[in-house]
Formats: sequence, C-alpha cells, structure tokens
Amino acid sequence: MMLDLRQIQYFACLYEQRSVTRAARSLNVVQPALSMQISRLEKRLGINLFKRTARGMIPTAAGDAMYRLYLPVLLDLKHANQQVMELSGKVLGKIAVGIIPSITNSVLADVLRRYGAKYRTSKFGSTKPIAER
Repeated sequence: MMLDLRQIQYFACLYEQRSVTRAARSLNVVQPALSMQISRLEKRLGINLFKRTARGMIPTAAGDAMYRLYLPVLLDLKHANQQVMELSGKVLGKIAVGIIPSITNSVLADVLRRYGAKYRTSKFGSTKPIAER
C-alpha cells in the first residue's frame, strides 16, 4: 500500500507543530483540508496517529514511530529536489534576515532588489520584530 506524499508531509508538519491551526498556516492550507487529510491517512493505516485534545494534537506511539520512519524519507526528497533544481540554476530555500528597522530602507531594500533581479522566481516576506509580537 503506497501512501500519499502530501498526506505524509501534512502528517510531519502536524507532528512538529502539535496544532492544526499552526500546521495549516505553515502549509498554506485551510484547517478542514488538513484535518480531512490526516483523518484519511489514519483510516487508510487503520491507526490513530494523534490524540486530539483541547490543548492540541498529541502524537500516539504509532504517530511517533511513523514520524521517526518517514522523516528521513521526507528529508531525502527535499535534498533530491534541491539537487535537481540546482542543475537548472534555480535557487531554493529560505533566507532569514535580522535587521534593525532604522536601516531597513537604506540597506535591505537595495539588497533585496539586487537579489530579486538575479533570482527572479524568489519570493519575499517579512515578519514583525520579536519585540512587537
């Protein structure tokens, strides 16, 4: 029986996040879709991977075992994908930059503009400073 890669990725994210809300946000999917895929995966396997509580999702022993077994596979797939993309000259990954607001416009804007010109498929985002969270 082959499992759906997307379901395994959803499972791993939920396992790491321990929250449907946080996992859905991380995966850029709506919560019902994530919950449905996890339920389908559990039904297909015939085991509960999580104990659902008011405080979040707690992995069962089967969930712990599945994560331990599938994480190396997911990491290998990610690494293989990066290697193939490098053959085409594409750049993958995330860059996190810590910078004080007073120099954001003078330094960061120019760096992002040059980087974006070189790597046109890049996407940029931002988060609030830790002090504002």
